[in-house]
Amino acid sequence: MHYLMPGGGGVRGLAAGTTATGLIAVNGDVERSVLSLSKTRLFRDIRVAAFGDAALANGDVPRQGSTRASLITDAGLGLRMSHCIGQTSFVTSFDLPVIVSRPRLAVNERAQVFAFRWVVSATGGFVTGDRSAPGSRSASSCR
Repeated sequence: MHYLMPGGGGVRGLAAGTTATGLIAVNGDVERSVLSLSKTRLFRDIRVAAFGDAALANGDVPRQGSTRASLITDAGLGLRMSHCIGQTSFVTSFDLPVIVSRPRLAVNERAQVFAFRWVVSATGGFVTGDRSAPGSRSASSCR
């Protein structure tokens, strides 16, 4: 299974075993709600997303034969599904990082920069300890 644990550099297209001792990263998402079901609890909101990640890192990231920090990027599309079970709210994500600048380090390792890849993740109170204020748009309000 291709699971992305929240935190770290958050470059969704990289394989889980990719390592670095130094890292600076930027992640961006644009989301739009396509279905909102405030009365249901299992699927409260479904959103489509476009994302891009970039990191400057050392370790496994530099091109083979180099020891200097190097830039790695990815981009793709995804789905975000908000859930509420009991008093616990969370969001599951299904992302397709179809562009990865270093394919040898990519999840579903492929030879091409542009290829079908996938990764799932979960975020929310039970995963990250999020305790957002009531009325916020985060996953933590189970009302």
